[in-house]
Amino acid sequence: MPDPDRMLAEHAAIEAAADEIPDVIADAGDDLRETIVAAHAFHEKLGGEEIAEAAAETTVRRLLPHRSDLPWRDALEIGRLELVSETRIGQLLEAAAVYGENGALIARGLDVEARAARIREMIEEVVAFDAALPRAAWGIEATGIAYIARQARGRWALDHGEPVEAGALAAFGGVTERRIRNMMSKGEAGFVVDEGRVTAASALAWLKDRESFRPSVWRDDARFEALPRAEPLDRDELRFVPVTDRGEVFHPGLTRDGAYEIVDGDADLRVEGYEKALALLQTLQPPSWRRPGPGGRWTRVRGVRWERMTITDLRELAVEHRGGSQ
Repeated sequence: MPDPDRMLAEHAAIEAAADEIPDVIADAGDDLRETIVAAHAFHEKLGGEEIAEAAAETTVRRLLPHRSDLPWRDALEIGRLELVSETRIGQLLEAAAVYGENGALIARGLDVEARAARIREMIEEVVAFDAALPRAAWGIEATGIAYIARQARGRWALDHGEPVEAGALAAFGGVTERRIRNMMSKGEAGFVVDEGRVTAASALAWLKDRESFRPSVWRDDARFEALPRAEPLDRDELRFVPVTDRGEVFHPGLTRDGAYEIVDGDADLRVEGYEKALALLQTLQPPSWRRPGPGGRWTRVRGVRWERMTITDLRELAVEHRGGSQ
C-alpha cells in the first residue's frame, strides 16, 4: 500500500517545483496527464471499467515505471512533470519549447544544415502530435501542447523568411493576439501582411525592440561545440558546466552512493569523480544527468546551455544542495 504521508509530501514538492519551472513545460505535463485520463474514459465507454483500468495501469506503468507502487491516478498526479522529463514525446515537447521560446537547439557537433534538419523533424513530430489529440471527442484542451507547437512553428517561420501567424507573433512580442491583429489591420509597426500573416522581415523589425523576444541562436551558437576538457580541480579555475532551462547546474554535490549518474540515450552510467562525469557530459548531445527531484526521487534533467563557473562557486552550490537535502 502506498504511504499516504509520502504521497502528500511528494504532491507538495511537485506543486513547489511547478512554480519554479517555465509555465509552458508545466502546462505540457498537465496536458499529457489530462490526455491519459481522457483515454481512460474513452476505453471505459468502449469496453467497460475493467478494460479501461487495465489500459490506464499499463500506460502509466510504462511511462512512469518508478511510480509503479502507486495507483495510476496518483502516479499521474505526482508524476505529471515527469511525463515531460521522462517520456519521449515529453522530451520532444520540452526541446520544441526551448527552440520556440529561446531560438536554441541542444546539438553538439552538428553543422548548421544538420541542426536545421533536426529542428524541422522535431517541429513536424510535435505539430503532428498536437493535431492528433482528439480534443473535441475527448473533451480535452491541451493548450500547453498547442502553444509549444505554435511557437516552434512560428520561430521556424521567422528563421526561414516565412510569414508568421498573429498568435505566435503576439507571444514573441509580449502582447495579445488581438493587439497584433489590430496592428495588422491598421498597418501599424510597419507590418506587411501576406495572406493573413505577417512577413518575417517586418515581424523581426518590430521584434528587435521587444524585450520579450530572444533572437535565434541555433545557427551560430557554439556553446555546445569544442568545449575544453576539465583539468584537475584547482580552487579558482573555471569550468564549463551544463545548466538546465530551470537553472539547475551540474555541480559536485550531485552524487548518489558515491557516483554521478549520467544519462547517455537510454543508458544510465555511474561515474566516480566530478571531473570524469563533467568530461563525459561534454561529449553527449544533449548533456543529461540525474539529480534529486520533488519528493527526493532522482529524475533525468538536460542541459540547454553551458556556463563558465569557478570551482569555488561549484563547491558552494554543492554545499547548499547537501544542506537543503538534509
